[in-house]
Amino acid sequence: MILKPFALLFILVSAAGCIASPAALPQEEAVVVNKRVWLSNVDVNEACKQQHGRVYYASAAGGVNCGAWRCYEAGGNIFSIDMNRYCVNRHPHRPGVYASCYMTPNDWQCHDNA
Repeated sequence: MILKPFALLFILVSAAGCIASPAALPQEEAVVVNKRVWLSNVDVNEACKQQHGRVYYASAAGGVNCGAWRCYEAGGNIFSIDMNRYCVNRHPHRPGVYASCYMTPNDWQCHDNA
């Protein structure tokens, strides 16, 4: 029996697909250790008011990274901001709350890993 070139090619490609297919290989069971759940963005002005109790305003002051935020008081005092504390206070009934920032000052978010 002589196979036509197309039929032979079809058989070879099908066989190669079965061998190289990830579904054909035994897989390890995936274990989810921590699942990151987005809760909210960080309101940095609110974080300043929450942590310093006066009328402050937040500014990244031209900074380009996550640590650029500061709280400014009208009298000239400058304070840092605890983003984790803001997230814990913002989401008090979530046990695994934490703040994270990807790269720039505007990337701050509250997450839960529970």
